[in-house]
Amino acid sequence: MRIAAAPLLFAALLAALLGACQMAEVRDDRFVRFFDELAFGSGADGAADKRPVIRRWEGALVWSVTGSEAFQETVAARVALIAAIAGREAQRVPENGPIQITQDPAGTTYPVQDNLTACFARVLYAGDQIVRARIRIAEDTPGRIVRCTDHEMMHGLGFPSHSAAIASVMSPLHTQDRLSRWDIMAIRALMSERLAAGTPRDVALAEVERLLPEVRAFADTQTQAVRTD
Repeated sequence: MRIAAAPLLFAALLAALLGACQMAEVRDDRFVRFFDELAFGSGADGAADKRPVIRRWEGALVWSVTGSEAFQETVAARVALIAAIAGREAQRVPENGPIQITQDPAGTTYPVQDNLTACFARVLYAGDQIVRARIRIAEDTPGRIVRCTDHEMMHGLGFPSHSAAIASVMSPLHTQDRLSRWDIMAIRALMSERLAAGTPRDVALAEVERLLPEVRAFADTQTQAVRTD
């Protein structure tokens, strides 16, 4: 009995430890670095130079979706959540929305930066404002649709890059299957009224640091944030 119980005890202790680590607070400078890499560029994307200004979506999230009924339902729930986090109105239109999300057959792959991926976003700009996002997702299972929608919508809002600094749906290393608490904080900061498209990088990062107590408090009110951290 003792031999059989040992692995179970170890597994329980490991699960508790991992949970505690994920819920632990991160240092301010680490979160700011995470935001910096997502919004302005990171070595993981092969960009040697940082982008100089915030380039983001402005206004309501006007969107459309094509795909199976189950796909549309999953996407609609995630877009509604992301709009609430961003503090923006979400308006679904029948077709050809500025944010257009399309389901392709499962197994389709898209070439992105010399890799093949099951989902991607193509973002169009007018100056420093994002005016269109074309998101394609070749998945048919709810969990994978959620991860792709969360990831690609963050690109569409104004995070063109990736970061492995914190557990994130934008990390190339962590196996985060949906928005983490840190992603929620990053979206809330990016879409704050205290930032805008065209804000210089140094000004934006200083503002993000000042926003940290506010965005942490916001994330703490979200049951979704606690459940998916």
